[in-house]
Amino acid sequence: MKKIILFLSFLILIQTEFAFAQNQDYDFNLDEFEKKSFDCRGYLSLNPKITVDNKEQRLYSAINELQIEPSYKKDWINLKANFSFFAMLYSKEDNDYKFIINNLYQTFGEDFSLSLGKQSLKWGKGYIYNPIAFLDRVKNPLDPESVREGYYLLKLQYIQTPEGDILQNHSFTFVYMPSSYDLNKDFYTKEHSYNNVAFKYYALILDTDIDLIYMQEEKVNKYGIDLSKNLSEELEVHGELSYFNEQNEYLIGFKYAAPYDLTLTTEYYKKQGDNFIYNKLSQKDAFGIIYSTAYVSYQKNLDQNKYQVIFSFKYDFKNGFVVESIATKSSQDKSLGLKTTYYF
Repeated sequence: MKKIILFLSFLILIQTEFAFAQNQDYDFNLDEFEKKSFDCRGYLSLNPKITVDNKEQRLYSAINELQIEPSYKKDWINLKANFSFFAMLYSKEDNDYKFIINNLYQTFGEDFSLSLGKQSLKWGKGYIYNPIAFLDRVKNPLDPESVREGYYLLKLQYIQTPEGDILQNHSFTFVYMPSSYDLNKDFYTKEHSYNNVAFKYYALILDTDIDLIYMQEEKVNKYGIDLSKNLSEELEVHGELSYFNEQNEYLIGFKYAAPYDLTLTTEYYKKQGDNFIYNKLSQKDAFGIIYSTAYVSYQKNLDQNKYQVIFSFKYDFKNGFVVESIATKSSQDKSLGLKTTYYF
């Protein structure tokens, strides 16, 4: 644990030195405008929360996270990483501490590239759920946009931009992901280790994004397709469909950006036999307060009659600090939290 803390502190110290150097006055020099080879950013968030279940029992908790995202690019080296250290404190449970390598991979090449290491592929067009994300972890329903831990894999990708009006761009992707008890354990079975492979073809056709996916996991063949299109400047529609084990999962949705920075996201999806609906209404500069964002989201399992509602108000101080109040109400409990984040 001490080594982990020292490592994270070292990265913060490097970032601080970079920030200090950038604030100094120097003579005009064209070399200063060259892109830095090394970059490091991240955040520290403190998130105390009180939860009350249906039996009126209270639980006090604080899910605190330090996330560091260093990167280095020079010549043939293109290394990206993302680390998270969690300190999870509970009033009625044992505290828990975790260090997670979310991403750590090297990429060779650009139009034709090879990536090696741990990374999240982020396949799919859905906001709350992705039926075709066969090689990704499931999104956090409380924060779908948060960084997800990846898997160790090899990825080959070829990108081409044809000269034409119909096919505007396309790419071919091959992924190899081994699984064992110690590596990518989510895909490991008790019988034996297995080599998972996946192929993805992406095409931009007449301003429509389309992905075709095939994956072989053990002896199971999985198929997926997704698409996304802007019908106007305000309205985007998207959908996903997967098929394996003689079953299918799907998602359809749209995103409407109304005037005055009001955005509505609606999705309907089928997951593991159950049907869900998700709605999110977001407003920038809410209540006339500049640099603020407020949203309300509603998610419901239509078959089990379970639901979750989230109310959020966030204010960005524009100096690295962001404060967000979050209230949730679900079928099981209700909670109130105040999340303070410093971005560096």
